[in-house]
Amino acid sequence: MYGHAKNKRFDLKQMTLLLANTGKNGFPVWIKSHSGNVSDQKTLELAAQRMQKLCQAIKDAPPLLFVGDSAMYAHCVENGANLLWLSRVPDKIKLSKELLLKNDVNWTKLANGYKISCSRQVYKNVEQRWVLVFSQEAYDKEIKTLEKNIDKEYEEFSKELWHMCNQIFGCQKDLEGALQQFSKKLKYHQLDYQISDSLSRKKIARFKLTAKLIKNQEAINNARLTKGKFILATNQLDAQVLKDEEILPAYKEQSGTKSGFKFIKDNAFEVDSIF
Repeated sequence: MYGHAKNKRFDLKQMTLLLANTGKNGFPVWIKSHSGNVSDQKTLELAAQRMQKLCQAIKDAPPLLFVGDSAMYAHCVENGANLLWLSRVPDKIKLSKELLLKNDVNWTKLANGYKISCSRQVYKNVEQRWVLVFSQEAYDKEIKTLEKNIDKEYEEFSKELWHMCNQIFGCQKDLEGALQQFSKKLKYHQLDYQISDSLSRKKIARFKLTAKLIKNQEAINNARLTKGKFILATNQLDAQVLKDEEILPAYKEQSGTKSGFKFIKDNAFEVDSIF
């Protein structure tokens, strides 16, 4: 790391900013503001001393824990052997699905309506600590959304099913194929149906469907079990360094970083657009 102290004067604000950055890339690592009337002869040497202390503090600091959402999980597992990381586990992973559907869970209560259940898991040959998190507030919201989605699915596909039931098929295989394609669209319902056949006046076979939608209770119950839950994972296996109850707060600290970006993008900051 190379420390370059630069100053820039803003005559309108009467303020001097001292900025330290790294080498050729010019990545900013430290900034300090002073009154515009302060002499550079005093501030630059002081800035160098403070930068030296910062570099020493970074050198003596414990290993960093890199925190990110589920988008970084797969790469951390495959390539993060030399990193300490904490990430949300994607819900699509088979092992994750099994844990989210688990009913008999030993919970540990935290503040603000949260509960956690901790376990050791091995995924792609990487040993990890997994924390199953339950939020009562999130559960209440997600259950309401689930009920709306169940009703919405019934209304939408009942209309489509009505048209199928009023359609004449010339081949039973075609009708069964249409039923199979229709069933794949259903998430919370299933078909209760009968197929009847008859002959037209010209002795041509005709097949007709009689059907109705009924709730797929197993699918709905499984969906309910996953609501309000998510899984966090870390390869920091030492519970003395990172306690189980500290994993969720550490993950939620991302919001502070996001707030920083939000502030920079705000028009009140009065800078050029940042993407």
